[in-house]
Amino acid sequence: MGNETIFYYVTEEAITGHKKAVKLHFWQRMKFASFVVGKNEMTVVTIMIPAVQKGWKSEKLLWLMRETAERHPLYSGNIRILIQPDVQLLLTEQKHDASETSKLLPQSVQSDTFLSVCFPMIVKILREQFPLQNRGGWPESVVLLLGEFFSPEEQMRHFEEMIQPYLPRVNALTVIYGAEDSADQKTEMFQAMEMQSGTEEETVSDSFQEPGRLRELIQEYTEELYYEYGLVSQILCGRDIPFNRILCGRSGLVKRNSLSGGQSPVLFLDYGYPGTEPLRMLKEGDIYLDVVSSEEKEALFRRKYRGIFYQSPRKYLDTMVKSGYDK
Repeated sequence: MGNETIFYYVTEEAITGHKKAVKLHFWQRMKFASFVVGKNEMTVVTIMIPAVQKGWKSEKLLWLMRETAERHPLYSGNIRILIQPDVQLLLTEQKHDASETSKLLPQSVQSDTFLSVCFPMIVKILREQFPLQNRGGWPESVVLLLGEFFSPEEQMRHFEEMIQPYLPRVNALTVIYGAEDSADQKTEMFQAMEMQSGTEEETVSDSFQEPGRLRELIQEYTEELYYEYGLVSQILCGRDIPFNRILCGRSGLVKRNSLSGGQSPVLFLDYGYPGTEPLRMLKEGDIYLDVVSSEEKEALFRRKYRGIFYQSPRKYLDTMVKSGYDK
């Protein structure tokens, strides 16, 4: 993700902490305030959307969003455009022709997800949490939670590449995939992916509708980890998660207090796992990285799991732009 520019649309209230509704007059030319934040070879142009007294007309808001971006000196054809959920709500409050939306903004804006940047950004988050030069602070136990937004091959390949520098230290790896009897109960986003195209999404769907094949795919990757690093992995269906278990580590069977590991913090990597069963494995001090930035899971962690370090690309980006705002 090096040297990448992101245009990020947010509400003004999300940045300033204050809601101030402005009155629009037909003779006024509205301009959105923006500022630039840079970190780890990533440049974020934050465009703030103010609240208006009578509410936004979605067509006008879309037009102003596009105009603000195109007039910015950092705007180019290869930028990524992301929209905060609250801004997405402003765009959908009034009914309008979807074809008009497609004319006003590129396809990357219309889909308010972090899927296009979540893989590279989660690598940045992991490297910050566990600096490569600090070998003593690397995770010893890892729990990988597979989801349905990406194919199993994509998730396993990305995980393997991302975790590779830490593998000499990892003693226990647990891979969890969805419950077999609910494999066809997909999230709304996954269903939308299937409707948009009949090619790549069908491949993802087929993989998850064949739980036996899914387990075989996971085993192919974990066997590679065993042959290269001597790491014995567990593969569990979600509903088979026990409260207590003996894990297989590098040195054989190791008695653990819980599935997730011993006394050291456990690293959880969630690629969009649909269930909540793994959450009972959490202990205070564990680290949970939500790859696909689920709003529901972030709210759950704020409410019930305050002793767990939770991070996601969306939260990372929001924290980054808030700290970079010049009051």
